[in-house]
Amino acid sequence: MNQQASNKMTYDLKNNTIEGWMNDADLMWLFKTAQEMESIVEVGCWKGRSTHALLSGCSGTVYAVDHFLGNPHEPILYDEAKTEDIHKIFIKNVGGLKNLKVLKLDSADAVLQFEDNSIDMVFIDVGISREEIRTEINRWLPKAKKIICGHNRRTNSIKRTILEMFGEEDVGWERNEGRGNLWIAKPPIFPSLDETKGKEVKESFSLQGYESNLEEKKRLYEKVFGENNFNHRQALLSLSNIFLSETNYPAAIVYAEAALSLSSSDKSHEDEPHRLLYLAYGLTGNIAKAKEHNLKALDYRPHNEEHIRNMKYYMPLPKVSIVMPTLRKDKIDGIIQTIKDNAGYENYEIILNDEPIGFPKAFNKAVEQSTGELVIVMADDTYPEKNFMQIAVAAMFRNYPELDGLVKLSDGLKRRRELACYWIASKKLLPFLDGKFFHEGYFHNYVDDEITRRTQKLKKYASEDRSVLRHDNAFVVGGEIDEVFLKVTNQERFMEDGKLFRERCKLLGI
Repeated sequence: MNQQASNKMTYDLKNNTIEGWMNDADLMWLFKTAQEMESIVEVGCWKGRSTHALLSGCSGTVYAVDHFLGNPHEPILYDEAKTEDIHKIFIKNVGGLKNLKVLKLDSADAVLQFEDNSIDMVFIDVGISREEIRTEINRWLPKAKKIICGHNRRTNSIKRTILEMFGEEDVGWERNEGRGNLWIAKPPIFPSLDETKGKEVKESFSLQGYESNLEEKKRLYEKVFGENNFNHRQALLSLSNIFLSETNYPAAIVYAEAALSLSSSDKSHEDEPHRLLYLAYGLTGNIAKAKEHNLKALDYRPHNEEHIRNMKYYMPLPKVSIVMPTLRKDKIDGIIQTIKDNAGYENYEIILNDEPIGFPKAFNKAVEQSTGELVIVMADDTYPEKNFMQIAVAAMFRNYPELDGLVKLSDGLKRRRELACYWIASKKLLPFLDGKFFHEGYFHNYVDDEITRRTQKLKKYASEDRSVLRHDNAFVVGGEIDEVFLKVTNQERFMEDGKLFRERCKLLGI
């Protein structure tokens, strides 16, 4: 393969003998279009046939994005990638061209390396299904400054998808002979809040191409830019909601950001623009921005079930292990049912340990068997209240976005408010706690005192009293005084645990 680039004025097709499915007319269009660009991202490069044309035309950098593993939905190419090093072939074909920068990454990871509106041209040549095409366009559209374009199979369903996303007036087609169609679209022109641009807004509106909510969007545009506007912010949020439902995530982001820039007298819905933004950013693969806005939404409304549930759109919800030493086997079924009824959260497991070896040892041993990232401590006389786990996880995200702290939960009793009898904590704390949450020298008492003080010293202690795990404590609420209760409150053992606690406080400086 001759790796000599063109002189930027003409493109000698004889220089491109790379195996691929783009014909000469496609390559020439890419070359001529690239001449007008200073930066290009190509998503899906394979062996470099189209990449060569882009590199030959563009005076600036061409970013080649591909994992070079093939697509399982294209079995022939997928099987070829198992036996051939496609990346090596690609480098052999175009690696000598100076303006090439290879990003050997999945598209979802590569897009995070680019700021919005930072690339002149995005060329998409991956995906064969409607869902794949829609995902890639939504993912890369915010990055394109001048045009976004692609090469896809010549099927009615793919064409319909592209028309749905951009509108017929805003999409061009290069109908060359070959296996596929080249399509070209300009990034949508999103209006600003400048009311003098009302005419431009109405004109750009016709390019959005969504007929389902056409009249509603016109009404909302009039509200935003009309002379007698009484609620810019709510209209913008409504528009953002519409675009989100139509999977036009870049537009949803623009309007939600605009709404966020305006103050609101209605403080009860301050989380709404953040809700729209974490959904839209998450669905376009911008995990950092999605997480940022989700945490802000939780700050305003920590009890909102939707904010926790919707985390799944941009990140896996952390698994929670409820760890419960138990000697009261007759109560377990009822407690487990209460957990299921009141968790308000899906990704969790329950780990029980009925060994009579003392609470700290039984708890630590159960933690070793658990698979969750976060741990909630419970006992067999604990009855959690509505949404306890959802609120606890939300509190962890708010206080420790890296999920590396402890959050004290309420036991429903008005005792020492800082004492973490019940808590949710990250396993990331274990290296700072000698590898175990509880020191095993204790039999039962003072373990909560020690972990409270140790996490406070680490500055990894927070509190969330709205997550309630009601403790059926015999001393305080008149709960049942049974054999287990008498055993764990044995005066001699209580005194021994107290002595050990004082010794460890001196040792640990807590």
